[in-house]
Amino acid sequence: MTTCLRPSFTFLVVAVWILAWTLQAAAVDAPAPRRHAMLVAVTAYDHAEMNRPALQFPEVDALAVGDFLEKHGYEVDALLGPAATQRAIREKLRGLASKGNQEGAVVVGFWGHGVEYDGSDESMFCPFDATVRKVTDSGGREILDDKGQPVLEPDPSSMVGMKEVLGALKTSGGGSRVLLADCCRNDPSAARGRAFGSSTKETDIPDRTIALFACSRDQKAFEDPEWGHGAFTKCLLDLLPSLAEGRGDAMGTIVGDLEERVADLVRRRTKGSKTQTIHKIEKGVARLRLANVKPARPTSLPGRKGEPEILESSIGMKLVRIQAGGPLGAPSSLPSERKFREFFIGQTEVTQGQWHRVTRGRPAFFGPDGGGASRIAAIDADSLPVESISWTEAIDFCRRLTELDRAAGRLPTGYSYRPPSATEWLAAAQVGGPAVNEADPTRMAWCVTNSTRHTHPVAGLAATAAGLHDILGNVDEWCSDQQPADEDGRLLRMVRGGSWLDDPKICTPTQVSWLDDDGRLNTCGLRVVLAPADPPDETP
Repeated sequence: MTTCLRPSFTFLVVAVWILAWTLQAAAVDAPAPRRHAMLVAVTAYDHAEMNRPALQFPEVDALAVGDFLEKHGYEVDALLGPAATQRAIREKLRGLASKGNQEGAVVVGFWGHGVEYDGSDESMFCPFDATVRKVTDSGGREILDDKGQPVLEPDPSSMVGMKEVLGALKTSGGGSRVLLADCCRNDPSAARGRAFGSSTKETDIPDRTIALFACSRDQKAFEDPEWGHGAFTKCLLDLLPSLAEGRGDAMGTIVGDLEERVADLVRRRTKGSKTQTIHKIEKGVARLRLANVKPARPTSLPGRKGEPEILESSIGMKLVRIQAGGPLGAPSSLPSERKFREFFIGQTEVTQGQWHRVTRGRPAFFGPDGGGASRIAAIDADSLPVESISWTEAIDFCRRLTELDRAAGRLPTGYSYRPPSATEWLAAAQVGGPAVNEADPTRMAWCVTNSTRHTHPVAGLAATAAGLHDILGNVDEWCSDQQPADEDGRLLRMVRGGSWLDDPKICTPTQVSWLDDDGRLNTCGLRVVLAPADPPDETP
């Protein structure tokens, strides 16, 4: 008995050892997950008729989703605004064949106008260069609106079909595939057809794929300035972090919550008059395969216990911590012992490049689309401070940047961006002593004596003791403080710091100017503050 068992036992030991070695070798040789995202968004179209109705947040939405995916190991390929032409989108779709692998995932997302046509089962996305055509009835006669004008609709020949997208997604190498479409941001009509994606069926999508369309048949995909996003994307961004927190990353696990949140958000915003219901199609289990990464920024106040004194936002904006508790050395218009709370402030004024990254707009006079472009022909406009922006636009920029950084996990808990109060601005300007050497003001400030009458790239001159550039000169900076309405009933907002057009005597911390909220001057821009809560308006 013993003699017979010994060889069997030896064989078993050897077999177990071989199996363990094989599994270990397989684990070592297993390919790393490859994650890829192709994101397409258009806010403003080349054809004027495509901008009726105008859209607000498609590109902001795509950037926020892209930032989240990039943070979690994705290669993100984005086509935004003018870059999102029909030809460019089709080239990127063809390129999906080389993206992803069995252990990874491929995500494709669309934001902007999208339609379906009556009598067709094809969904169409409108690229930047989409054109329009006249709508005709079954007899070929033009359909007129109530004013007797021809009804127009996007021309299908200029658009990108969902069948193209799904075919390209199927060729990708991703073990999981996710399709996101926050489109149909217009009022459905007979001319514009059904909601984008409402005719897509399970048989149309590849295996291990989930497709999420923002709305169902005959519905509108809502967006609203209060959210800073489309309803679908806002709720998606709220839920995506839960997939990165160790509870599994199958997209299907958040769909129920997503449906409920979107419906509730739209119902509350429209006071129950409208609905938006997600159209979901799932074929197998689709996982995002998120990389396990550390948060980009702590969730409590940075800068303590040896942590960095400088923060960096998701768009590369750097901010310096200004500590609380000391006297400000303020002028007579502000009590010299006035205290302020700890906050972070931009090292530079907001640049045109940063503004464009967040809003996709280029309002600056000294910018590529402005009247002063010829004066800065040899300068990279993205490095110049943004100007010609109203107070309302400055607030909107801060809100959008807050949403982007919150989605990217870069905001300390409870913090948001906003323009500084007068107290905060003055405190930052006077850290370490006067912000400018009055004997040589042009060492730190671009003013009329050295500017050659235009703005200059930020951080081109010496910094203050706190490391702030252009706190004086270059452009005035919006502050949150108001003064009582003037004789015309306008509420005026404080601006500080002086500009490229001002005499050096104006470019001092003590100088104060006032501008109405809708004012847009090529001498006025913005520097942001990051702080726990909006301060009350201060009227020095």
